[in-house]
Amino acid sequence: MNSFENRSFPVVDRHSAPAAGRTPPVDSGRYDRDRAERALALSVEHSPDSATVITLVGEVDMLTAPLLDQALGEQLEDGGDPLVVDLREVDFLGVTGLAVLADGLTTARATGVALRLLCAGRPVRRALAATGMDDPTTVYHTLTDALTVPVPRGAS
Repeated sequence: MNSFENRSFPVVDRHSAPAAGRTPPVDSGRYDRDRAERALALSVEHSPDSATVITLVGEVDMLTAPLLDQALGEQLEDGGDPLVVDLREVDFLGVTGLAVLADGLTTARATGVALRLLCAGRPVRRALAATGMDDPTTVYHTLTDALTVPVPRGAS
């Protein structure tokens, strides 16, 4: 028997009074940046090869995706150099993280920035493939490959 069979889980309506003996859910309505930074390490480096590399380690989900969104936004706003998002150490890429990457790819195309995704792990590759973002002109397996591909004409 599966351990999840025959279990019932109560549905909690956040707007109703809590059941006796239960603490109501906490919803402060604000983003917990400290908690997000503990779940996802993010660094931005400008390489000598004239590219910017955003490296992610951890999980990219609805809690941590705003960190990626902010970093991508800042780098795309600066324009110019090719931008590589290194996802090789990402353990989980959720829907919100995929949406941030999709928005980043759209913005990069509109602004002429060559945005490249670097991934080697199966969970990330599968998530990109499931959403159609696994284009071979965008996704690379090594940093060397991502940095040595020429920038197309018309892009920066």
